[in-house]
Order: sequence, then C-alpha cells, then structure tokens
Amino acid sequence: MIATSHGVVWRDNPTQIVELYLKWAADYQEDRITIFYDTMSNNTRMMADAIAQGLRKPTHAWR
Repeated sequence: MIATSHGVVWRDNPTQIVELYLKWAADYQEDRITIFYDTMSNNTRMMADAIAQGLRKPTHAWR
C-alpha cells in the first residue's frame, strides 16, 4: 500500500507505482523539471502552475 498524506491511496499493485517512479527517474535529462501533482481542488493545480511559471524565468542559486 502507498498512502500519501494527500491524494490517492494505492492498495492494488503498489509495485506498479514504484516501477513507474524508477522508470521516470532513470530517464533523467539535464535542464528538465517535471512537476507531479494530484488534486481534489484547484489549489494544488494553481500552486503547480505558479511553480511552472516561476521556473520559466531566469533563476539564480543563492546561498
């Protein structure tokens, strides 16, 4: 079983989710970001969209 704090609870064949994650992680590409989200309201979608918009702008790493 995979039970996140928010979202779907995978009871049947949770291994398929782990296998998909391993596939996605192995397909690493430099300078690419994938944002995964699941939502029952638009709040999470709006946050994911805001993050995506922010990533389109030039960024700097600050320490």
